[in-house]
Amino acid sequence: MISKDPNYKEAIDLISENSGNTKLSNKTVTNLRCYRSGFYAESDIAYKLRSYFADKEDVVVINNLELNINETKVQIDHLILFRASFCIIESKNVSGNISVNEYGEWNRTHTFSKNPETINSPVEQVKRQLETFRDFFRKNSEHYQGKLLGKQRGLKHYNGQPFVAISTGNISGDGRENFKGLVMKSDQVVNAVHGIYKNTKRGLISRFLSNKDEDINNFTPEELTAAADFLIENDLAKTPIQLVRKLIGKQDSSYQPTSTIAETKV
Repeated sequence: MISKDPNYKEAIDLISENSGNTKLSNKTVTNLRCYRSGFYAESDIAYKLRSYFADKEDVVVINNLELNINETKVQIDHLILFRASFCIIESKNVSGNISVNEYGEWNRTHTFSKNPETINSPVEQVKRQLETFRDFFRKNSEHYQGKLLGKQRGLKHYNGQPFVAISTGNISGDGRENFKGLVMKSDQVVNAVHGIYKNTKRGLISRFLSNKDEDINNFTPEELTAAADFLIENDLAKTPIQLVRKLIGKQDSSYQPTSTIAETKV
């Protein structure tokens, strides 16, 4: 079940339409290119997740989710909820040559420059997202999970798996071994997520799941739907087209949106 599926194409098309807009500063043009790169990566993962899970009632997929957790905005590219576990995917369209040292520090070197620049580790980023979301989701279980023998069932053993999906580019360096199985090409990531789903369906015990029988099926399909509704109600994320329109409008006061189509929510 796809609970939120943004319209990335509309935003990408609008960026292309404004590629020659002389009223935009170089900084804005660069930011638009970054948006387009990110939208391509996210739309690729969203498409692959849709092909696997669109017709599955025991799975919830939410793309482009932003939550206010403890006065901090937590942005999640792709959230996949299963009955007994969940996954978070951070999409990256990596440009240039990426190297990771033994300390987990990421550096990027562009083809037009010999000087590497330090970039934030997407691995640490997605791990923080997962831990923050997990605690938030467990804390609010009363909004979507039923009771057992008069007591609120908890999500103590409801754990998740983080992934970083790299759509382009290569990663080198000794530090790669530190995140083996976490950072992969987009096809590999979605296949891994689907593998977790199949293991859950079979009732297999893995490190993603609780080792207690009573916790294997934490959610019924109805409870998953209720959880998705709760998350969507608390979603603060702007749609891709809203982000692009806002950026263009700041630079070009004559700009008028030609479309009012927003994201698709199912």
